[in-house]
Amino acid sequence: MAEKKIIAKYDLNNYLYEQIEYFKNNKKEFCDMFDIENTDDKSIEQHFYSDDFESDLYYENFVENIKDEFKEHIDKNVNIVAKNMGWRNLSGEKNFILEKPTDIINQIKVNTDFNMYIYKLGKNKYHIKQSHHDAPTGENYYITITK
Repeated sequence: MAEKKIIAKYDLNNYLYEQIEYFKNNKKEFCDMFDIENTDDKSIEQHFYSDDFESDLYYENFVENIKDEFKEHIDKNVNIVAKNMGWRNLSGEKNFILEKPTDIINQIKVNTDFNMYIYKLGKNKYHIKQSHHDAPTGENYYITITK
């Protein structure tokens, strides 16, 4: 079996934390980016926690990674087997025809803050781990794509 390879991830809090830590240690780069003389740790934190542009850009990058991976599967059958869904740890199965690459996440994405990691397991096989307030340890979605 092929090694598990990450295709896309959306973990906004982790991303913001990493950006803040990076620029706290590289203040000159932050200043150059915004054409300012100097900055402090609090200003860097405020920028990342109050600027929706950063969050939106991060999400757009996540979506682009999904499009790149799943565009070759348009018009193919998608089977999703789900485990540990929600606070009741439900299981289920879903089949649909992929009309656009983002259907992969739109069929399972929750309407609240979430984290999502998408892994390629092998040819036409994927694993998505999604966590949110009702499933903090994560829901598992196993995807198989066929013609």
